[in-house]
Amino acid sequence: MSSQEAETDGFEVVEVLTGPDEFEVVEVLTGRDDCRIVLNYHHLRFILNLLKPESPEDDDAVANLFLKLEEAEDDSDELRYDQCLEEVTDTAISACKGTMNSLAAAAPTSNSKQVSLEDFLYPTTFSLQLRTVNGKLQAVKMDDYSELTSMLEPPPLMVDSIPRSAPAATPSIEIEFMDDLFMGKVLKVSQHGQVRVFKSATHGNEDQLKREISVLQQVSEKWDPDHPDRPRVPQFLGLVKSRDQVIGMLESFIEGKNLYELSLADTSSTQRRIWKRQIEQAITRLHERGIVWGDVKPENVLIDKAADAWLVDFGGSSTDGWVDEELAETVEGDLQGLLRLKEFLGMRPADMYWQTFFCSARKLRVVACVGDSSVKVADYPPASKQALLMLEAWQARQKLQRFNDYEHIQPINPRLVCTCMSCVLAWNNLNVVLDLAHWQNHLDNRQPLPIIPRGNNNSSGGGTAATLTTTHEWNTQLLDAHASIVRRAAVEGSQLCYARILQAHLRTLSRTIVRNFRVAATAEEEDDDDNLLAFFRIVFFNSRTR
Repeated sequence: MSSQEAETDGFEVVEVLTGPDEFEVVEVLTGRDDCRIVLNYHHLRFILNLLKPESPEDDDAVANLFLKLEEAEDDSDELRYDQCLEEVTDTAISACKGTMNSLAAAAPTSNSKQVSLEDFLYPTTFSLQLRTVNGKLQAVKMDDYSELTSMLEPPPLMVDSIPRSAPAATPSIEIEFMDDLFMGKVLKVSQHGQVRVFKSATHGNEDQLKREISVLQQVSEKWDPDHPDRPRVPQFLGLVKSRDQVIGMLESFIEGKNLYELSLADTSSTQRRIWKRQIEQAITRLHERGIVWGDVKPENVLIDKAADAWLVDFGGSSTDGWVDEELAETVEGDLQGLLRLKEFLGMRPADMYWQTFFCSARKLRVVACVGDSSVKVADYPPASKQALLMLEAWQARQKLQRFNDYEHIQPINPRLVCTCMSCVLAWNNLNVVLDLAHWQNHLDNRQPLPIIPRGNNNSSGGGTAATLTTTHEWNTQLLDAHASIVRRAAVEGSQLCYARILQAHLRTLSRTIVRNFRVAATAEEEDDDDNLLAFFRIVFFNSRTR
């Protein structure tokens, strides 16, 4: 049995895909002392309630069901609980089947072939409670079930802004329900004879639908439906309202299967390369217009009847194994997911691929290694270029230039500073200049420099020419100050900060030369060659890594 679990208001929500006969089990909500089974039957909704008895008798059938669930929950086999829950569900449905048939037969809409979206979302609902009578389960109709019903209906959606060009909201009564595509939240519907997809908000996830509406509206504003450069994403077709409130949206229907459903082993490498290129092109065009896809994964790539790849689901969020949580809904996250999609399609990661592009921070053309020859850095806007340089392949390759284990340079933050080779070298050099300038008084007075051994922030012990220290808060503050100045110069482009750093470096050079001749003056028999040698020795000593 396939199931999905989540936490909702203290209940464990389990989607169950199987049920006896024609009953369609929608979901099962289990708590410590109760279990509620929601199912559809002939376009009616039934809620089956199981309440754990406080003082059960020996032959209490309801208590025995809860006992089975508790034992299965403690079982080391994780599948045992799902299997037990399926058995409890089947038992409950079998006990209520006669009552549900009687209620369905008496309902005025139970035999209707065409059902409106309104009727599907707000069906006639019956609530039954299972009790033990003479050792057997028996269904009893309940009258008060409004609290649970409100949880099953789509919540009203507060849409911030709707463009004037957007179609007017369509009443749900005017839309025909066709099929349930995903858990009653994504539906196949018909509007004036045209097949559409309806997406409704869910309790606690309203922001995801609002994001999708916003993204698809942006796509519609930036590209006409028939524009040749329009990325393959669903078209926004308007909002849907019920009872004077917005409850969802309509988008174009794309008939096909997602990548996860396809048998890639039976798909030619040529076709998989075509899909890879189509996905790349769609993502690139979205990024060029400042739009982020969001939840990149195979399930959100549809392959239509013409074998073209479409991007769907712009609700955002992230999926473990595809986009890291901290990169959700970012350009960088899209690019990370894209690389993993390529691996999913069987595309071997390309060798390190070097490209040149214009780095706005350095004001010159630089070379970068982006790890994949199909990613064209020059085609991306500046923000996306920075994200490309954060790809794992590039970040791993430049570790030797990052000085992460050195205690006199703050490691570069790739989220704040461009990590092309030119910017990394500039970052290192400018920080070294400031660090060397800071210690000039110590060098003038021939005082030992406090040091923190490389990669060891908690060193202790005595030193010879230098002093080891167990506290390094002073060093953290010093590096933060230096990094702040370098960011203003290298990232924000402050010419004044650049000039101040160069001035400090010039003063360091002059003080180094003066120190050299002071040392030379103390030696009575030093010739010019010896002076020059002493000078280089001192410069090397002062500029080497502490």
